[in-house]
Amino acid sequence: MIWLCQLSAQKATIFGTISSGTESLTGASVVFDNGSIGTVSDASGKYLLANLPEGEHQVQVSYLGYKVAIAKVVLRRGEEKTLILTCRKISLA
Repeated sequence: MIWLCQLSAQKATIFGTISSGTESLTGASVVFDNGSIGTVSDASGKYLLANLPEGEHQVQVSYLGYKVAIAKVVLRRGEEKTLILTCRKISLA
């Protein structure tokens, strides 16, 4: 039991906010490595992805009516990384 807790504590975490640049985006989809782990942003645009493996990865954010935002991240064991992402509105012109 103790061994499992230590193993979990060594995983990385990403947290932050999703916005349009001027306002928080509630309910934005945040996906880690093409869908292996995901979540949605809360009413303040905040999100949390936990228990992530170390190494090079990709975080993708999508929100209806906005362009997809993609960020590449490098995680180390036990790291807590803040990642602020901005999605831009799709131009209809």
